[in-house]
Amino acid sequence: MKHTIVILFVSLMMTLQAGAQNGYESFTHGWADDPIWFDGKAEYVTYEATRPIYGKLRQYQALIITNKEHFSTKTFTKDATRNGMPVFKHHILEDIAVKNYVYHYSMMSYIGTKDFKSYKLDHASIEDCGSTYKRFVNWDGKVSWEQDSYFPNEGSRNDRYNTPKDFGFFDAMTLVLRGYPFDAPADIMMNLVPDQSTTKWSPYAPQQWVVEYVGKEKLILPIGEVEAYHVRMRFAGPTKQFIPPVDFWFEASTDRQHVLVQYTGPHGVNYKIKSYKRFAYWEGN
Repeated sequence: MKHTIVILFVSLMMTLQAGAQNGYESFTHGWADDPIWFDGKAEYVTYEATRPIYGKLRQYQALIITNKEHFSTKTFTKDATRNGMPVFKHHILEDIAVKNYVYHYSMMSYIGTKDFKSYKLDHASIEDCGSTYKRFVNWDGKVSWEQDSYFPNEGSRNDRYNTPKDFGFFDAMTLVLRGYPFDAPADIMMNLVPDQSTTKWSPYAPQQWVVEYVGKEKLILPIGEVEAYHVRMRFAGPTKQFIPPVDFWFEASTDRQHVLVQYTGPHGVNYKIKSYKRFAYWEGN
């Protein structure tokens, strides 16, 4: 029976791979080209969120800040001269309280505004037990990565590998999949660096995932009733390990540029949109 299940699972993965398109060629750009991204503000979105920690479901507020800026290909940071590469900076912040202290998570990615290419990912976690840091830079055909964990028997590690076709960051899909071709759905294959939102070392080698369209749905969320496109990512890599699918809901209306409105991700994480605004959060401080 066990062998039959494995064979069926492998057969399913092969079917998904065979029928999937590659990469971002079919992604749409209308939401990314909207003039609103040049209004001098950032998209500032809060979510009611839950994540299990220490065996208990923790409730908290997640924040995602997205804006366009210029990216330096020398320092791989913001280019203050405005002569750098146009990118989206997509910053996910989570402060999750447990009984005696708070987990602070910061996940920031730089994504090309025209090709949706994943250029850089940083993740930092800080809590009373210690801090962990991770970085991936995709440039000139190579992915350079480093991870520094405070956990016993971990510490620091780093390396490089060739950038595979249709490369991306799993943790940037909350932005990138806003460009999924909702009006002409198709299964799309991607090679993604796995989720990095843990306080320990995380897998660094890309994994194959297939993005598929589920349908249009009406959701009742903290912000109100929203009509949303539902897309799902299924693991399609060559392994017997079962990795649960991940679900994204993006607002069907273009009024807010297909913003993420609901998310069910790794580690039991759930987001539901609570508020949305355009906000120059760096002013008046």
